[in-house]
Amino acid sequence: MNITEWGISIAMDFFWGGLAVGTYIFSVLFKKRNYQLSRLAAYISPFCLIIAMIFLVGHLGKPLNSIWVLLSFNFTSVIAWGSLFQGLFLIISILHAFMVFKNSKTITETEMKGATPSIKSNDIKWGYIGLPFAVLIGIYHGYLLMSLSGRPLWNSGLMPVLSIGAFITTGIALVMLVSKFSAKTSEIDAAFQIPYKILISTVIIQLFAVLLWVSSLWFGGIEKKDAVIKMFSNNGFLFWIMALLIGLIIPVILGVKDIIQYRTTGNLKFRHPLVTSVLVLIGAFFFRYVIIIAGQ
Repeated sequence: MNITEWGISIAMDFFWGGLAVGTYIFSVLFKKRNYQLSRLAAYISPFCLIIAMIFLVGHLGKPLNSIWVLLSFNFTSVIAWGSLFQGLFLIISILHAFMVFKNSKTITETEMKGATPSIKSNDIKWGYIGLPFAVLIGIYHGYLLMSLSGRPLWNSGLMPVLSIGAFITTGIALVMLVSKFSAKTSEIDAAFQIPYKILISTVIIQLFAVLLWVSSLWFGGIEKKDAVIKMFSNNGFLFWIMALLIGLIIPVILGVKDIIQYRTTGNLKFRHPLVTSVLVLIGAFFFRYVIIIAGQ
């Protein structure tokens, strides 16, 4: 794969692949806390991963090229290992979604909204089997960029951290967004209490990680400083406005405001979860796009 040809198709592959990872992790970790949201996340994950792989195959130009990567497996290639993990993760995520579907038939609506539904062992087993693959893919996307020498914008130890952090935030945001249109408002208000707080917390961490990454480039030597200056020059609006302001800063402001109001008034209804989720998803895509385009 020639990185000089990377464009929006690779950015979309990373973005949708991240959504698949984030929603899967959400599904597994929230299974005993809120089965309704967990089930929704389990269904979303393989769908997102299929979209990601479509963009990847589209970038390769010929579907047989992606098969050739696996047939001529190179044990020293980061891309080869990433393709293998992604293929295995797709199979496991589909099986996990199927197990969740089977189990959900035996769980009442009351149980599904509660904290301790009667979850079958197969449901739990497939969930935890796929969890390491989800984490590995999340790290892989960042490690792939970090491992490519001669690209100072990517060659940073913070790349895997930014990658898995973005995937977790976007996964929660997507589940909240989809659930907003698939359930009653009263049910959503109660279900969002913990996910929304986690979303805002992870967005805050991601904001600091991005600022730390920029600082490390700025003070990391002439080559890295030139790379970040070039990124600001060519894609400054997309980075500062779309990725940073819209995708991180505004969601933090809205989320913190909601949480403070929740703590002071005891009102279970958050005002901005839908807006926050949309902004986080928009910002995450543009951040990924800028990184891919500017880093080449």
